[in-house]
Amino acid sequence: FNSADGLASDTVTWLAPDAAGVLWATTAGADLSQLWPSGFSHAVDKSGLRGGFHYPLHRDAKGQIWSVSNVGLSRINGLVSTRVGAPGNAQAGAVLGIADAPEGRLLLGTRRKLFSYKSSEGFRPIVGGANLDAVTVLRRGDGSIVVASDRRLWRYSGAGLVLLAELPIGVVHSLFDDAQLGLLIAASRGAF
Repeated sequence: FNSADGLASDTVTWLAPDAAGVLWATTAGADLSQLWPSGFSHAVDKSGLRGGFHYPLHRDAKGQIWSVSNVGLSRINGLVSTRVGAPGNAQAGAVLGIADAPEGRLLLGTRRKLFSYKSSEGFRPIVGGANLDAVTVLRRGDGSIVVASDRRLWRYSGAGLVLLAELPIGVVHSLFDDAQLGLLIAASRGAF
């Protein structure tokens, strides 16, 4: 499927189902498209506009759907996208990764820093998470949280970051936890 079929954009960056079984696609430059059950409906913001370069969708422990993009963090309800805000300025506001963190927070990886978010607290920088490049995050099946940035792999704890490994594999784009293979890494020099 592509824009000729009614998709919002030809570039799809993420696919994810929500709690109701609706299949969403995030796109580059055209926000969100609902693929199933009613094909190619498009999410819009409260003013009726759509746009932005969107990366992972995330369903938190309470079932809320979140979208991250080059303009920050948004909450998705039905076909309405409500922008929460950006955690930082310029590249530190472009969110690339998102995961559940302890105490009901979200962990947000940006192009330059690592932040936590909770509605009652807003955005907060993570200790040791400044001046990183292309930060992506993953909460693994065992509950641990890994952060990849600047060719390094870190473990996140409430106190900050602990370096796990140097990664001579280029820039890490995404992480996935597999029951048999362990941590899978998609990087600029291949899959590992």
